[in-house]
Amino acid sequence: MTELFRGSLDRPTLAGLGRLLDRLAEAMARAGVTTRSAQSISIAADELASNVLNHREGRDKPHLDLVLRRREDGAIELELIDDGPEFDPFAVAAPDVTLGLEERPIGGLGIHLARRLASGASYRRGDDRNRVELRFDPPAAG
Repeated sequence: MTELFRGSLDRPTLAGLGRLLDRLAEAMARAGVTTRSAQSISIAADELASNVLNHREGRDKPHLDLVLRRREDGAIELELIDDGPEFDPFAVAAPDVTLGLEERPIGGLGIHLARRLASGASYRRGDDRNRVELRFDPPAAG
């Protein structure tokens, strides 16, 4: 596996997250990640990292790392590592997207979107950190 990017949140703000995501996008462009894959990865990273910031429970400086790797099979793997409270985003039930906007409870769409964009997803807790991994398979040749 080849590491393509490793970055940390410099400030626990949306602007700080924006800078981290910009650096991730630059790394994907340098590594030749397809536009379609890069867009999916960026959206998923933004949604999941925003959740870390929004649910930091009073901590001034949450620790958040993004790691991007290319696997031997060509798939791209994104890992988000944070020191927030234990939370498995994939244990959350998928929202009922058939309901109208007025009927739907707030929340859950970002996790649902990240899960749908990725080819695979996993969660584990270790060393007092949440570790979320998303796999993005390469586009089919054709």
